[in-house]
Amino acid sequence: MNLRRTNIEQDKDMTQTNDTHTEDEHKLLSIRIGTDGFSFAIVMADDGEHTDMRHHAIDDTLPLTANIKQLFAQEEALRQGGFSRTDIVLESKRFCLLPTEFFERDEACRVFYHNYPKQENECVLHNTLPHTGITVLFGIDKTARDCLLGLCHRVKFYSQASLHIAHMAALERPAGTRALYACPRRYSMEVYAYGPEGLLLANSFDCNSTADRLYYLLYVWKQLGFDQEKDELHLCGQAAGQEQLSDELQRFVAHVSTDEPLQYNNLKFLSE
Repeated sequence: MNLRRTNIEQDKDMTQTNDTHTEDEHKLLSIRIGTDGFSFAIVMADDGEHTDMRHHAIDDTLPLTANIKQLFAQEEALRQGGFSRTDIVLESKRFCLLPTEFFERDEACRVFYHNYPKQENECVLHNTLPHTGITVLFGIDKTARDCLLGLCHRVKFYSQASLHIAHMAALERPAGTRALYACPRRYSMEVYAYGPEGLLLANSFDCNSTADRLYYLLYVWKQLGFDQEKDELHLCGQAAGQEQLSDELQRFVAHVSTDEPLQYNNLKFLSE
């Protein structure tokens, strides 16, 4: 697994507010920040129903903060505010895991930068996942984080890895089988492996071609000693070239399936 004192401020982020608008306790805002663009949905807390997920392309020539400001400038629903909570999901390959029993806030940056090179203006946040015994550390651009805290009300930041790990841990799998879950992105791919004993691996790889994704998945499959006739491989999401990747994988693995993308709405369960 991918396991300077900057900032470990997740608890603080949950309590900072932007009180410009009257709060509606039934209305939540969910935002996804990815390398392929942004998306957001307005969620009703009572039943989890949400408006259509809206997607926005990003301008690769602009910094993340400028793209965030453009999103809010273009979307009146975001400017109106009034949300009781804002969940922000960051899609990034810069995350690492450690057992919650060993997590110490003062040591989080040292652990994180033991796994990744330091980046300027980055702060390290964390999610402690209930019922898993896992804490996820992840980096975010500090200027972008401060911008979102100023624009949104009661912000909670999540790594996309936190959502996937919590979701996959709760899935039912056939007794005695193991499963590999792959989440291809524009320039990278996350891979999670589960067995009867729980999470076996969580890692990310730089790759943007079907050939590279196939190589990494078969490499991980072999390293973990998975059974090509009994164990399962799941492709999560709708990345470009995923149908071709599935066809190639079926030459080597008997049980390959494509799962619907995980929805980024009403993430309260991650805090319970």
